[in-house]
Amino acid sequence: MNETPRLALADIMPQQAQKHVTHNEALDRLDMLVQASVKSHLLALPPAGPDEGDCHIVAEGAGGAWAGHDRAIARFAGGGWTFAAPDDGWIAYSQAAGVPLVFAGGAWEPLAAGLPGSVATLGVNASADAVNRLAVASDAVLFTHEGTDQRLKLNKAAPAHTASLVFQTGFSGRAEFGLAGDDDWHLKVSPDGAAWHEALVASRATGALTAPRTFTAASFAAAGAPSAAWTLDAVPGRVTLASGATLAFPIGSGLIVVNDHNASGATALFLAGGNSVVLVAQSTGSTFVAGTPGAGQVGVFHNPPTTSYAMKNNLPGAGVFGIVLFKTRNFT
Repeated sequence: MNETPRLALADIMPQQAQKHVTHNEALDRLDMLVQASVKSHLLALPPAGPDEGDCHIVAEGAGGAWAGHDRAIARFAGGGWTFAAPDDGWIAYSQAAGVPLVFAGGAWEPLAAGLPGSVATLGVNASADAVNRLAVASDAVLFTHEGTDQRLKLNKAAPAHTASLVFQTGFSGRAEFGLAGDDDWHLKVSPDGAAWHEALVASRATGALTAPRTFTAASFAAAGAPSAAWTLDAVPGRVTLASGATLAFPIGSGLIVVNDHNASGATALFLAGGNSVVLVAQSTGSTFVAGTPGAGQVGVFHNPPTTSYAMKNNLPGAGVFGIVLFKTRNFT
């Protein structure tokens, strides 16, 4: 009997008697294989009391009426079992497992296991390319936990490389933070995506935070009724200034107390007002000055370009300072 090459459907031969038998056998085989769905793929022995048309994938080590038909698709019809030996690429749905199966390499496996472990590029509502191998166009992207923690990891090859997050407007960079060119943490901003200004750096060794550029302190805030003679505004914590960096204070009149945490806790008191700064007193051996500091000094001075006051660190290295601001207020 001639058969079709892929599904082994029996051909009707010329002048064949009882053609309907051959035709019906082919339909039965198609009924088993097209949109294949099986009760189970884990049984090695035929189930008791199968229903007409029930299909199973025969498990390894088959016995009974299934003996010798390992991995075949078995169909119960007319009181007996018929079998179809699978070929690579056949797909069937296992009702018991609730998963689609694919036959490949001589075995049935869940369809997901037959897919590639990785793809060269992937675009989700977007076009991926050789640089942006994963591209997603969406209002939001969610990464959620699977019971406990959730971490997004960016791994670079060497300290001199970059692992960072870049924030863009119209595909032009405006802010970036991460490990940029070394293993310290950097925060940078840009007005145009070309020129970048480093705002903060956190040392990987100590955790110390430095401000390579001008760092603006919190503004003086008026507290109390307008008739109050004095207003107190304190800036807690410490500020780290790189060598040559400047810290700007908002304009006002009052007292500025600076404590040097790099040395022995040396403290200086400055009087600010009338667009000038006067050094009132400081600890013995301190290097504070009123005005633009020379080499090896720290100065507090009026800063006309920004209509403010400023403190500049002109020490050879970074300095850590505690600063408290006392602002006076005129009667109204």
